[in-house]
Amino acid sequence: MKVGTHDVVLTALCADGTVLSTTYQVECQEITDPLVKYYIYGADSEAEPPFTPGAWDAAAMRFSSTEGAHLPTIPDDVYFGLKTLIFDISDASGVDLKVMNGWWSNTYYDHVVWTDGLNELQITEDMAKECAKGGEGRDLDLMLYGGTMTLKSVYYEE
Repeated sequence: MKVGTHDVVLTALCADGTVLSTTYQVECQEITDPLVKYYIYGADSEAEPPFTPGAWDAAAMRFSSTEGAHLPTIPDDVYFGLKTLIFDISDASGVDLKVMNGWWSNTYYDHVVWTDGLNELQITEDMAKECAKGGEGRDLDLMLYGGTMTLKSVYYEE
């Protein structure tokens, strides 16, 4: 949330199927506990430059310091903390991607569409169990079916 006026919308579904909604304005005057970004990739754009993954290139966005082309291994505490990863991308056109593990043995999200800007990916319990080094160690892997994009950074916030 940012300092300023914000609308909060409350929506309720009644037993008869009626949807009720009301909007309240709230004023945020001070942020007392700001979120902190924890970068997995791209904190330093010179050391970890933006890149353009190719379609069907499973190594391009594999989170593995040994088998991936760009992205480092995700720490276990990020997996088991079920963090929401935020991908900052640009030059997106027709992005259609698969979220799987590095062994291609499980698909977590299929035909995900991303656009320019910030795109979120929620780590699930299955992803943590199968991808973390403290689990089965299969590495989280994102692969483009089609389209193009430039990946600038990956982070989560707390």
